[in-house]
Amino acid sequence: MAVRALNASTAAPIAIQQHTGWRAAERDSRQMLEALDVAVYTTDREGRLTFFNDAAALFWGRKPELGELWCGSYKLFHPDGSPMAHDECPMAVALREGRELRGVEAIAERPDGSRVAFTPYPTVLRDPDGTVIGAVNILVDITDRIRVEDSLRAISQLAIKRGTGARGLRAVLEEAMLDVMYEIPSRSDVIGCTISRECII
Repeated sequence: MAVRALNASTAAPIAIQQHTGWRAAERDSRQMLEALDVAVYTTDREGRLTFFNDAAALFWGRKPELGELWCGSYKLFHPDGSPMAHDECPMAVALREGRELRGVEAIAERPDGSRVAFTPYPTVLRDPDGTVIGAVNILVDITDRIRVEDSLRAISQLAIKRGTGARGLRAVLEEAMLDVMYEIPSRSDVIGCTISRECII
């Protein structure tokens, strides 16, 4: 089998074509990410912010400057409430170790003091040669799930404290929702109701 070596004049146009194709794909990807209704952002291989969509800005409660490191979160915390340094965040770990990071949870605090629990999905991006060029991260809000889990835990603990069985769980819920069950049906301005841990204890 004959193998033909590429000289400089042949290789250059091919390299330009590959580069142009890569840039076009990147542009199309950004348009798609901008349209998503989920928080998404990208960084370069050094962790500097290169893109974020409107959903990410809403999630963070701010519009960070491009070039900020690791993410746009104002403050970060571990699930137990202890502070998380930005260079310890899942995106930083993924880039530092060159791998996807899954099964992680964290809490972001916005400038107004509100907090949101989330699961990140940082994924390292590579060029056609396999060289790391950056990463993309999707932030999934799990605040409601965490709130429900805390409420169910509180209900179970209260039922155990009372020494009741499964029927005791229903009694705890009915006590917490008694006023709500009578008030909400007559109101047109209410679209939902969340029973938090504070309502139970």
